[in-house]
Amino acid sequence: MNETAQTRILNVDDAEVALYTKTRILRHAGYSVTEALTGREALRRVENDQPSLVLLDVRLPDISGTEVCRIIKERWPSTMVLQTSATYVTAADRTRGLDGGADSYLTQPIDPAELVAEVRALMRLHAAEEYVRGLNDDLERRIAERTSELRVKNVRLVEQMAQRERIETALFATQRLEAVQQVGAVLRNDLRTPLSLASVLIESALAQPGDPAANAALKDALAALAGVARLAVRYLEGIPDTPAQAIDVAARLGEMQAWLEAASGVKVHIAAEAGGRRPMAQAHAEALESAILNLVLNARDAIGSDGIVTIDLRHRQRTESTDALTAGAYVVVTIADRGTGMSASVAAHAGEPFFSTRGKTEGVGLGLNQVRQFAQSVGGELLFKSDRQGTAAELWLRASEG
Repeated sequence: MNETAQTRILNVDDAEVALYTKTRILRHAGYSVTEALTGREALRRVENDQPSLVLLDVRLPDISGTEVCRIIKERWPSTMVLQTSATYVTAADRTRGLDGGADSYLTQPIDPAELVAEVRALMRLHAAEEYVRGLNDDLERRIAERTSELRVKNVRLVEQMAQRERIETALFATQRLEAVQQVGAVLRNDLRTPLSLASVLIESALAQPGDPAANAALKDALAALAGVARLAVRYLEGIPDTPAQAIDVAARLGEMQAWLEAASGVKVHIAAEAGGRRPMAQAHAEALESAILNLVLNARDAIGSDGIVTIDLRHRQRTESTDALTAGAYVVVTIADRGTGMSASVAAHAGEPFFSTRGKTEGVGLGLNQVRQFAQSVGGELLFKSDRQGTAAELWLRASEG
């Protein structure tokens, strides 16, 4: 089928002779033609048939051809309109028709050759407009596809940048930890000699007869020095590789109380759960002492040197598992202060490596992280509760029957 036969034309005229004549001319030229006698019928056929061109008489019995043309161009702007008239034939009439939206204007009677030529010209224009419209649609489609691709690539780029930032942060943290470990190895060797010398001197003084009160003070100093030596090794060597043992936490806290007060400069009050069994926990003795000292020093920083730090010891039973702790029996050591407390954002990050609210010269943010690593290494966890009345750091340790 040729292109002319595929072109649908709607012929609108209430004069039957004129209608017949124009239809016969167009069909003879090979066009497919339908007819309408009124404006309303013409609008229905345009909506149903979607013709490429409407041959529209200006004078109709119900609606003027000019109004019909306006509606067609408003609803179906790609439809071509060729207006005809046997009565409105002046230049002003043609101007009004073209201003009303018509693509061309012919006066009747129309020469058959002129009508066919005008229709062909309008169809060429229609084809050109359709081609340009297709190019625009294709361009918009390609722009939408490209925009979607760029959006996906942008999301991937943001994810890659975030991943790179996480990797760089982890690498930086690892490098800092390695540096701390290297410094620790040097300090470990440098501290052994003065600590050993101080212990020998105190033991020598105790071997000499002297004042009982002074000897008692020297014994306390020797015990504190031994605790400091254990803590120094603990800080510089990390969590022991040896298996955790059953530790009497209440007894250990009693032994630590004096040097905890000496090291922190604050009064330390210890309260153990009354009654029944001793609170035994699975832990490493030196690591436990280090963790408790760390938490006491943090509490001291919150309250100042004239406050009181409370250490509470309890048995706890968890019936359900969480992300932090599995179900089971625990011994919980709670170090509490009456300081200013922590904000929700600070509490959420407390215990992360290198996170610190102190100045750069006052700490590197590893203390609480070491405590958390110790607790997790023995199946426990470090949790925080804080409000305006103070902070409670809960050191959860697996209970032991040993």
